Amino acid sequence: MLAHTTVSTFRALLATIGGVCLAAAIATAQPALSRIEGSVTDTSGGALPGVAVTLTMADGATVTAFTNRVGRFAFAEVPGPRASLTYELSGFATVTDEVALRPGGSVVVGRAMPLPGVEESVRVVGTAPPEPPPPPVRVPPPPASDVPEHEAAAVCGPTTRDPAHDSVGQIAGHRFDEERELYAKGDELLLEGWSGSAMPVGTNLVVRRRFAVSAQTSAGVRLTEAVHSAGLIQVVDVQQGTPVAVVVYACEELRRGDYLDIFEPESVRPVEPSGTPDYARAARILFADEGQMVGTPRRLMVVERGRDHGVLPGQRMTLFRQGRKGRTLITIGTAVVKYATRESATILIESATDVIEPGDSAAPHWVMLPFTEFTARIGR
Repeated sequence: MLAHTTVSTFRALLATIGGVCLAAAIATAQPALSRIEGSVTDTSGGALPGVAVTLTMADGATVTAFTNRVGRFAFAEVPGPRASLTYELSGFATVTDEVALRPGGSVVVGRAMPLPGVEESVRVVGTAPPEPPPPPVRVPPPPASDVPEHEAAAVCGPTTRDPAHDSVGQIAGHRFDEERELYAKGDELLLEGWSGSAMPVGTNLVVRRRFAVSAQTSAGVRLTEAVHSAGLIQVVDVQQGTPVAVVVYACEELRRGDYLDIFEPESVRPVEPSGTPDYARAARILFADEGQMVGTPRRLMVVERGRDHGVLPGQRMTLFRQGRKGRTLITIGTAVVKYATRESATILIESATDVIEPGDSAAPHWVMLPFTEFTARIGR
């Protein structure tokens, strides 16, 4: 009885061991499977739901899954060492990925689907528009004749206004640019208001403008208007009755509306040597140039004496003012007469120990000149 029980037990043990070995052998014979999971987006990174993702396995078998609302998909059991994934969605280019599998593990993939390339052929049939007309050709005006620079520069500076003098016209504007209001050397200008029957080509004109001043003369009359000369222009053409002029010399920028005078050139006059200042015949300084309140070296000012008082271009002057209670004279600078009218003169300040102000005085220097030179200088 004991022997039969022992044999039965041994047989059961052998059966158990055999089953375990068989299971292990079956498990060893089956290939390990992989898991593939991933996400699909557009090129901007936005999730794409509904993309058909087709898995093609090594043996050619296929299976298709669709991405969920956040663009994700998964394949649970994929055999073989490699597989491919094909992504399709209307409106996007179809793309394929080759995937190396990890037997017994997971592979994570990510795919951004591009938009498809667009190729179009468009044929346009019609009549070509007419060619635009060529821009107008600017015909340069005839060149201005030469004006000696010392004569052109002599027009610059302030002077008193002559009430009896009438202008011969004014600057209407730039020939090619109506918006411009300031002009320099070489600019072409249109003129208007010519008081004569015609404006002869080659006419040289001084450009002037009036400006307000407040000055006390020896007679106690306050001047309210002065004249500034800004440059010299020359008439070079006439277009449909409108004179065209070129800026020959600019003391500064010329302006639209500046009025015009006939140019009368000044002869070259040498600066006289220093003489004896005549304080008894001193002239009162009336005002400085336009936009200036006082005088300093190289600036111009106007005095109340001119040719009728014996003041001549080239004459030197001593600038001074009265000391306290008029007991002393304080010398504050020197100047030379640049231009003289009958009743006033324009002086160029050469040196100064203080600012020169309207109301200061200028004593002319007297130098003994030959009678013929003296009469030539005063124009008699």
